[in-house]
Amino acid sequence: MALRQQGQDLALIEQAKEPRTEGAGIQLGPNAVRILKALGLGDALAEIGWEPKQLRVRDLASGASLACLPLSDRQVAKYGQPTLTVHRADLQDALLTRALELGVQPQWGQNLESIQAGAWGMARLESGETIETGLIVGADGLRGRSRLAVPNASRPSATGQIAIRGQLEVCPNPRSELGQEITVWCGGGQHVVGYPIRSGKLYGLVLIQDAAQWSLDHSWSTPWPAIRLSQLFGESNNLLRGFLESVDDWRAWPLWATEPLTGPDQLVFRHSVLIGDAGHAMRPHLAQGAAMGIEDAWVLAHELQRLGPQGTGIAALENQPLAATQYANQRWQRIAMVQQRAQRSGKIFQLRGPMALARNMALRAAGPQLMDQPWLYGHGLLGHATDVVL
Repeated sequence: MALRQQGQDLALIEQAKEPRTEGAGIQLGPNAVRILKALGLGDALAEIGWEPKQLRVRDLASGASLACLPLSDRQVAKYGQPTLTVHRADLQDALLTRALELGVQPQWGQNLESIQAGAWGMARLESGETIETGLIVGADGLRGRSRLAVPNASRPSATGQIAIRGQLEVCPNPRSELGQEITVWCGGGQHVVGYPIRSGKLYGLVLIQDAAQWSLDHSWSTPWPAIRLSQLFGESNNLLRGFLESVDDWRAWPLWATEPLTGPDQLVFRHSVLIGDAGHAMRPHLAQGAAMGIEDAWVLAHELQRLGPQGTGIAALENQPLAATQYANQRWQRIAMVQQRAQRSGKIFQLRGPMALARNMALRAAGPQLMDQPWLYGHGLLGHATDVVL
């Protein structure tokens, strides 16, 4: 979409045979919302998004509030945009609709076989077709093949945790605290995140636990019997336990991630460049995986525009690898910081014993200051279309 807004020609290769929308809840911080609105998705986000009033951390066993960070109006005043929660399927629908409006024509049911480096980028499809281009953008996720074309790309590995998701068909009372907030329940070795989605019609829950005792395939939607959550039910406060026991369909997937980036060469090589999970899959504990991919796409598109001839904003084929290198130079340190902070947040949420008590005391004493992320949300305020740095 960012490329098409600039008039850039592109071929979009998609392995799915047809559009498919699936998933559960997803959080979009101000940094992601800012870019999506610049891409023309403001009306769609207003329709599908829910705007939480606060982010609250609670103790999993007692349910007691440990800290609360105001969001909504405060974020709009401070960062220009709010945090939104959406159903992933709704976001996928909105993205596809907007892409089609901009003239993007996905080539459905096409699998990438290989990428060859030469004078130009050469992508060979399993159908036998070869595409010659100035730049090949790998946006094919955690297990995509485009990563193989970047020799120093970081390879994902299992984190030792699983995420188990479910949803309630009825949300908490919208006048209650839970009905207005993103809630993180912290417990020893596990934590739970919950928030309304679909404009408050559903309530999404994500449980993060140790995966050592379970054998999972790589699927991100393995059915998960509620009996396996019995220990968590017993350790949860009454209100949360009631939520958990009311979910009929649990789905689990193992969490994989790459190590924090150490240099720009992990994102680019000659005519190949990686964005999103293809280049830097990260733990979900900072709710920034999707946002980092969105930022990647915006920065790469605008580097291509910046290197285009005066008056056209479209980079010539020979300038596209340079634009990709500039993108990687801009992005890798910020991405590495997000990866590191996400990893640290996951550990903090699941502390045990005296360390958990110390965490709780710190949150009660200085929660909003510890929970706010100005380095993340306030970075890269959008100016005009050619003056963007993220």
